[in-house]
Amino acid sequence: MSPHILRAAAAAVFAGCLSAGLPAQTFETLASESFEYAPGTPIHDAAGGTGFVAPWWSYDAVNSGSIVTTPGFDAVGEKATTVLDSAGAWRTLDVGPHLALTDDQWPGFTGRPLYGADNTVLWVSFTAQRVPGGDDEWGGLSLYIFFGGEFMFLGSPFGTYEWGFGVPGLTSGTVPGSSVDVATRLVYRFEFLPGDERMQLWLDPPVDHPDPGVTPPDLEFFIPDFRFDEIRIDSGADGLGLAVGYDFDDIRIESEISGPEYTITNLIAGQIATFTVTNATPGNFVVIGYSTAGPGPTSTQFGDVMMSMPISTFPALPADATGTVTLTQFVPANLAGVQVWSQALELFAGGGGILSNPLAEVIQ
Repeated sequence: MSPHILRAAAAAVFAGCLSAGLPAQTFETLASESFEYAPGTPIHDAAGGTGFVAPWWSYDAVNSGSIVTTPGFDAVGEKATTVLDSAGAWRTLDVGPHLALTDDQWPGFTGRPLYGADNTVLWVSFTAQRVPGGDDEWGGLSLYIFFGGEFMFLGSPFGTYEWGFGVPGLTSGTVPGSSVDVATRLVYRFEFLPGDERMQLWLDPPVDHPDPGVTPPDLEFFIPDFRFDEIRIDSGADGLGLAVGYDFDDIRIESEISGPEYTITNLIAGQIATFTVTNATPGNFVVIGYSTAGPGPTSTQFGDVMMSMPISTFPALPADATGTVTLTQFVPANLAGVQVWSQALELFAGGGGILSNPLAEVIQ
């Protein structure tokens, strides 16, 4: 696609193309499971969903630790319900298509790629509830290394009856006032850093991927460094003979695509200003939009841009080998004191794009 066509497409977006209901292209689904199987059947050997290399597996091939029940919590499919105390059901993730998110130097697993490379961000979300009338002491989804053990527990730690997390043998935490007896959407964000990782949890957030700067998490912890390539659903420790189990539905594991970073320097009337975009994918075209009409937002197929109509654009330019685009522009002398709202857009080669941070600057 030529730069002229790319610029025209981006200009159309920045000029106020109404959103067609498409989400901003900032997240990629690595794996998902909504349990679209026949009600009453065990999930052992069930092979639906996406992003896995093998079917569900359980110690008990007959009952599988979990069965498919109806209705589900989401708009499609059914749900999985644990029916055996501490039996569990595991499924291995397909990390092969996403090696940029993996680390193959994890102690004891050198040469084997595992999710959790430093400087990546992953989201894990699911809907869960203790079955009505149940008395299980714990239940949740765990992050495992296949034949390597459990590294992170997401759900309700033993004896808390609230939603939270647990690091096996080390620490745990819950959201005060939450209840396992209420169907809840648990959304976890893991920022994999050199050293400890940052974990953030939202319960029933208004959007799929809350912005921590806008919607503070219900729970936030720094947790020990970990990696994973497998998930498990499980519950247990009931001792009163009541109904066993937790319900699980709409499991998603997603990566957060780090968007371009946008800065302006020397925005002075009668001088040359420099517009810089970093952290783009080398070779992708980047276009910068600007407006003097106001801060928006204006809805587009790439998300809300923080500029009001009318919106103008500079020519689309390709990011260099370091992911950087630099544009210089003369600022007319008569524009001193004018406020400018501006934002960049990185266009993906296969379609879609991702917005940068917005800027609001006054021409000096």
